[in-house]
Amino acid sequence: MSPDGTLRAFLIQLNAARLFGNTVMRSEQPVRKTERLPDGWGWWLALGGVFLLLAAAICYAATLLLAYL
Repeated sequence: MSPDGTLRAFLIQLNAARLFGNTVMRSEQPVRKTERLPDGWGWWLALGGVFLLLAAAICYAATLLLAYL
């Protein structure tokens, strides 16, 4: 054991966390269900992601083209 008692303090904290962890971390409020997107929005989000990837690929290609000219 170290002379300043840090190991003892650590073990005390670890034991306290083990004993009281279940009661301290328990939520007082009921868990809300996650809200879903309206029907049809998933396709628009996927299409937007595809367009973002396409724009990034075009910018990358333009950067490479300008770098080697």
